[in-house]
Amino acid sequence: MLAPRPRLPPVMRKRGWVMGWLLSVLPPIWRRQGARACHILRKTCPILRKPHIRLAPCAVPPKAAPMTQSQILTRDARAYALREGLEYRPHPLPVDRLSLFYSEAPTELSHVLYDPVFCLVLSGEKRAEFNGTPTIFGEGQGLVVSLDLPAQSWITRASPEVPYLALAVRLDPALLRELAHASPLPPEDQPVSVLASAPASAALVDVCARLFSLVGQPGARDVLAPLWLRELHYLLLTSPQGGMLRRMAQAGSHVAQIAGITAHLRAHMDQPMRVESLARRAGMSATVFHQQFREITGTTPVQFLKRLRLLEAQRLLRAGATNVTQAALRVGYESPSQFSRDYRAMFGTAARDDRMGLAAE
Repeated sequence: MLAPRPRLPPVMRKRGWVMGWLLSVLPPIWRRQGARACHILRKTCPILRKPHIRLAPCAVPPKAAPMTQSQILTRDARAYALREGLEYRPHPLPVDRLSLFYSEAPTELSHVLYDPVFCLVLSGEKRAEFNGTPTIFGEGQGLVVSLDLPAQSWITRASPEVPYLALAVRLDPALLRELAHASPLPPEDQPVSVLASAPASAALVDVCARLFSLVGQPGARDVLAPLWLRELHYLLLTSPQGGMLRRMAQAGSHVAQIAGITAHLRAHMDQPMRVESLARRAGMSATVFHQQFREITGTTPVQFLKRLRLLEAQRLLRAGATNVTQAALRVGYESPSQFSRDYRAMFGTAARDDRMGLAAE
């Protein structure tokens, strides 16, 4: 007959769960040290080494996973936006070609004029439409706009907890051509779009994070920003959403010629334009120019120029810089009445109402 096991004093019987409980409420670093102490006690204490003594396991919680580069960039960009009190609009940063967008609520559809730009969405979601074709880009995605482009856009998902937050980099067409010449790229034979969205690679996120870090490093901006912008342009040329950029960077390509025309129209929208003169500037016949322009931009040169002019007029009116007639003349309209009809057709409201609404505010 086996002898009964000796009963432990109550304090010893409770030691197991008491030690486990203590370890559960201690800070993580103390828990790890406590777990090591328990291991030593089990090996060295004569009482605890007896086979019938059982201590509660000293669970050590797993270490938290380190933050990703994207999470760190999102945290830092949001902190900057809150500190600066940003509202939804492009906010230029003290780094060349860099801007930040921040909004805590969805927005209504608005007409916008895009520069050639790369936009990295850190949180939230936005939708853009060009000629009825929608492009949706959300967290972790990169949008490339290859040309000067009048389009429509609105934020579809944003809240105070998860705002719409995006970092934008204006692209340099001359730098794209230089890089394409220095490192020839394979020909682009897939269908491409002037608005293209795809998941951003880790390399793109990394270079954007480095560029944003220069906001707090004024002494390093002039040296490092050009290097990292060059790296960003090369990564975009080789990215899934860079198809139109690759075509545009090829010297003498139709895309490059049309891109030059859209930039010219934007810079000289207040001057009279004829399709024949634009075709000569592009080095094409009028028929080929009209066909290529429509294929790449989705609209005719006349309609493209009209949108450019009306968007610029809207900007002038909302900025309070001019009245309706002056705005019409400044963007190249010869007839204020024609301008008013085109304005209402595009924006759904009268030009004077936009101006009066601003005055009322």
